[in-house]
Amino acid sequence: MKKILWLIAALFLIIVLPISIKTEYNLNFKTTPEINLDIAAYGNSGVIVKWETEDECDIAGYEIQRLQRSAEYITVGFVPAMGNNSTYRYTFVDQPHGRGIVRYRLKVIEKAADNRQIFSRGAVFNYTPQARLTDLQTNPLENGLEIEFYASEPLEATVKILSSSGEPIRNLGKIAFTNGHHKMSWDLHNASKKRIAPGVYFVQFEIGDENITSEVDLLQLH
Repeated sequence: MKKILWLIAALFLIIVLPISIKTEYNLNFKTTPEINLDIAAYGNSGVIVKWETEDECDIAGYEIQRLQRSAEYITVGFVPAMGNNSTYRYTFVDQPHGRGIVRYRLKVIEKAADNRQIFSRGAVFNYTPQARLTDLQTNPLENGLEIEFYASEPLEATVKILSSSGEPIRNLGKIAFTNGHHKMSWDLHNASKKRIAPGVYFVQFEIGDENITSEVDLLQLH
């Protein structure tokens, strides 16, 4: 008789315990939509992250996070939620550094700040950009122009300064770069060693048959 009672009690726990666990999970995360990430290549040097949600009335938005080589996630962007019971599709474009496997996840930001950490499932993608030079940025300074970029692999590039009409202003030479972040500068002088006039110019990197150009606003030069 005792064995029968123990068997009934065990069966009761097996049936009831999972229900109680599921109920507790739903109470803790009742506003969390089920999210699956879809990742694909975007253009020559980008990654597009897509996801679809339902029932996001209490959701303020989504932080897009990328896993670093240091095994820590960093936030690379934020997309606000539409905030109702309809189904919505979201997209975010990122430009990872380097190439190889990249991993993303979403952090769900709720409207009520209760310090809960809610994340989507992670998703991975094999990132193989065609462009070898990305994140080309220029920073005008008082006595020069700072040029910053990222090389996804070792490369040689001919760096040129062009006028707004595409005419050559200065050839900074053919330079070999290792992979990684780089900074270089231009002293705002043309090929005749004369200081340029205020205007719009272009910085151009020629890498084989590929040209990468960035516009530079130097209208405020004195």
